Amino acid sequence: MEFLGSVTLYHSSGPMTATINLEGLANADSYTFANDMLSIFSGKSVIDTLRLHDSTQFGFAVNKVPDGVSVVTNVDQTNPVGGLPVHTWA
Repeated sequence: MEFLGSVTLYHSSGPMTATINLEGLANADSYTFANDMLSIFSGKSVIDTLRLHDSTQFGFAVNKVPDGVSVVTNVDQTNPVGGLPVHTWA
């Protein structure tokens, strides 16, 4: 069963991050984000796509976790959260 909704990622002021866990994407190695579409890649293949509206102040990162990936908000523009690289088509 696929999730066909749209997710809005937002964060109010404060030290806490907002996180979305995407389980089952253990082979993820990069991502792209354009036109409210977050695509997760393994090699050159898209393994998942999520309609995501980014309403955060400082953007987000996609991090590798043991069972997949997490989308994590940046709470400080001078210390962004590290994560997977942005996918390049080369």
